[in-house]
Amino acid sequence: MHSTSPVPADDIADTALRALAYPIGASLESASKLLQTQVFSRKGIWPRSTKDVLPLPPKESLGTLLVWVDRAEKSRRWTQISSAFYTFYLVLTVCRPELMPELFAHDARHLCIDVMARQLDAAASDMRNGVTSESPFERIASAVDILRVIGLGVGSRADDWVIFARGSELRLIRALEAAWNCIDDTTHHDLKQLIMALQYGLSILTAGDGLSRPVLTEYQAATARDNAYTVLYQNLRKIHFSVECSDRECKKHSRDVEGGRLQKCGSCRLVRYCSRECQKRHWSAKCLPHKLACPAIKDILAFAPLTLDSDAFEAACRTSPHPQDFFETFSFSLLATMVRSSTRRGRNGC
Repeated sequence: MHSTSPVPADDIADTALRALAYPIGASLESASKLLQTQVFSRKGIWPRSTKDVLPLPPKESLGTLLVWVDRAEKSRRWTQISSAFYTFYLVLTVCRPELMPELFAHDARHLCIDVMARQLDAAASDMRNGVTSESPFERIASAVDILRVIGLGVGSRADDWVIFARGSELRLIRALEAAWNCIDDTTHHDLKQLIMALQYGLSILTAGDGLSRPVLTEYQAATARDNAYTVLYQNLRKIHFSVECSDRECKKHSRDVEGGRLQKCGSCRLVRYCSRECQKRHWSAKCLPHKLACPAIKDILAFAPLTLDSDAFEAACRTSPHPQDFFETFSFSLLATMVRSSTRRGRNGC
């Protein structure tokens, strides 16, 4: 006689999903540079393409993932949340070109925001009340990781974060602040700084409304510590880790280039292109041609390579023959404009 299982069907499904998530997550993590470049193996090693990761077309795959993380968050159980959120984080990182257009659609966007805001609010409440049984700190970190990938991850553009949050910016600011207030700066400084940066990035949509005085004060103090050298270092690293052709009229992803690799500029060895045609066009472009930036980039990287950390990079620049105003002019004008050109608006003009 068939006996009914005492375990609810939803729990069985969640257990099965967690069992499947582990080998998928391990494979994505171990794939050579996949998380950094979004380029799949050309040697037949799994995963070989997005079809190996996304079981359905992008819209349906994203919908399935969002339903899973929604159910996991509602359970308030870390065992379910950890696997669902981490799998979502990995798949969104690897398949960003396919999934982000779908995530920006109204229903998917609002569901994702709702899930992340609920998670931040609930975890912050647990931390305030001393409830640690369901790992509230880890729940905050997992939600922030997903928001970071959406707004600042590999292949992101400068306006992705505000486009994603538009219409729900105040809710996200408040949820992020609830989390920010619970994080100890002495033990988790980087996470607290990231949460602050995400909040401040949304304040341009609200004209500062919703941003608390402590967050604003801390952000101003943090940016005051930046200088021409740190800004230059950050902008050079953005170019170094870019996965798109540097020609603003192209922006082809390296995944779509034969061989999966963009070609470096033969002089500065930093800026990269999908083809010789794009390199020639960018070199002599009417607006911000690469020929203006290339000699300075090559010169700077000769004495301050990006293998250095930020402090060592600054020290190398300070001891170089160049005066400080050289770095100030270069970092705050030309390079900053080059990075801004990665926005959708930047494709159509200077």
